[in-house]
Amino acid sequence: MYKKLVLSIVLICLLSSGAFGLVGQTQGFGVGADSLLLLNGSGSVYGGNSTVVGQSQLATDPGCGNVIALQTEAGILNQGASIVGSSGSLGALQNAGLGALQLQIGGLGLGLQDQDLVLSLNQDVAKNDGSGCVVAGQGGIVGQVQIVATPYGISGDAQFAGVSQYSGMGGGAGSGASISKSASVGASQ
Repeated sequence: MYKKLVLSIVLICLLSSGAFGLVGQTQGFGVGADSLLLLNGSGSVYGGNSTVVGQSQLATDPGCGNVIALQTEAGILNQGASIVGSSGSLGALQNAGLGALQLQIGGLGLGLQDQDLVLSLNQDVAKNDGSGCVVAGQGGIVGQVQIVATPYGISGDAQFAGVSQYSGMGGGAGSGASISKSASVGASQ
């Protein structure tokens, strides 16, 4: 009698959502920043942007299957530029963006995990017939982590990317120069 009762409880437990537990979740973000500094004549100007984003998700099916799915992602983006001059035109243009998207489904084996991220930076500095200097720098870091635990095992994914760039120039009256840079990185798994 005792064995039949235990077998019945096990069968009920298996047929309920527990052993065949399934959880799914998705999250993503996108962040952009633009900066334009111009100086015509004498003086100084400074500008910058700073952005931090982070998010986390936890999904569980605490039935007989004990499916647990955790995912988190974060990003940091920083820009800064400075111009000092006494004549002519000087400028700095910065454009940056970062984004991340991830999806996971836990259960029915180890399930499915998918991650994508991108980080892109563009920067132009110029000095036109002026006396002075321009410096500009920007950078970012983005990362993702996923963990799924099921009765079949544990699966984890993680990826991170970082990019930075710097430009600087200076000179006297009658001189001109420009620097144009771009950098980008993407990752997918």
